[in-house]
Amino acid sequence: MTSSPTTRSRPRPGTRRKLAGKVVKLFADAGFGFIRTARGKLAYFERGDVSCDFATLALGSTVTFEFERRGRPRASRVAHRTAGSW
Repeated sequence: MTSSPTTRSRPRPGTRRKLAGKVVKLFADAGFGFIRTARGKLAYFERGDVSCDFATLALGSTVTFEFERRGRPRASRVAHRTAGSW
């Protein structure tokens, strides 16, 4: 059975996809937060997942990140989204 071109498959665990989203929860003192994608999915991130200065992130910051599924949805390589970035 083949899937139609309009059917989207879920990414396999451990795979990554580059996405954009907004920081919707930020616990700066604890060093973690959550990003919501345009499709409404939440991804968890920690200070170590951020490639820009963590202190520059704020609620509502638009960011790019790699979406991973390792048990729970997780963001890595989080960076501020700029006009020139994808």
